[in-house]
Amino acid sequence: MEGGVVSGGLDLNNFKSAITKTFGANSACLQYADEVLTSATKYEIDPLRLMALMNQESSCNVGSSDSSAGAVGLMQIKDWDVDIGNGVSCSGSISGLKTKADLIGPNNVQNNIDCGALILKTYYDIHGSKTSSYKCDEYKFKLTPNYVDKIEPAVNIQYTGWDAALRYYNGWACAELKDDGKSEVL
Repeated sequence: MEGGVVSGGLDLNNFKSAITKTFGANSACLQYADEVLTSATKYEIDPLRLMALMNQESSCNVGSSDSSAGAVGLMQIKDWDVDIGNGVSCSGSISGLKTKADLIGPNNVQNNIDCGALILKTYYDIHGSKTSSYKCDEYKFKLTPNYVDKIEPAVNIQYTGWDAALRYYNGWACAELKDDGKSEVL
């Protein structure tokens, strides 16, 4: 795999072995290896990158819908993702996908993964060749009145390529950084 593009030599068994090494032998992700490999090949994305994104978004739980933004499924697709903009639409690009309902549940796994892959690839095509700056001032969480429970330090991180595409997919909110200042999927 070069530059995130799937090489012709990766077959399903090798991919499943890589999933097991990366996520563990009992990973819920294993059951979606074929669908992820299909989407990764179709949209020219490293299948492990796509699987890592799916694992981050939903823990590979097909029924996942615990997003405050109303995101659903394995790739946590939101209403506005069905029509991405910039001339790209999951509903116009993926056969059998007309509404968000076509992304939900075990019968729509391939639609959900295809839509997530299309979104990621679109962000890569638009932003991958540019440097995107993720700059946030120090942020103080006040969970208890009159007491600062946690301080997120100021950051200024530069993203390019697939890292920029992932950052766009996951959002740019300042207070959502992990302890090391990076997104877990990167």
